[in-house]
Amino acid sequence: MKEHISNMELRQRLERFGRSTYYYRFSDIASCYSEGVDFLADTIGCHWLVADASTIGCSLMGKTDRVDVEFVRASDVERKRTGFDATVSYTDKNGKLLQRQSYLSADFPFDRFKLIYVHRILMLPSEY
Repeated sequence: MKEHISNMELRQRLERFGRSTYYYRFSDIASCYSEGVDFLADTIGCHWLVADASTIGCSLMGKTDRVDVEFVRASDVERKRTGFDATVSYTDKNGKLLQRQSYLSADFPFDRFKLIYVHRILMLPSEY
């Protein structure tokens, strides 16, 4: 269910999430996501990002123990040059790029946004 709130209010609400005590489990992959990520997905309808980040994060666990997931919206120039609306980069905790996924269309309110995948759980940085 998409909720209509400003980006600033959404960021403020997301920053209030601390360590989760409850995790939501995917039925088809060995992965979970936190209460903050659940709130984000339900509020703005970005279940596609949660599913992709969890699936790719899980697949990278053999290479690192933590995956930083960063959504970046393409600039107008990049969009015209590449045809992609956004990319999501997956890096290890030292910033080494492990994988990058490009999206033709990305319904997401922020130009940049970070998530963390660790111990098979996708979470907000404030929950880590």
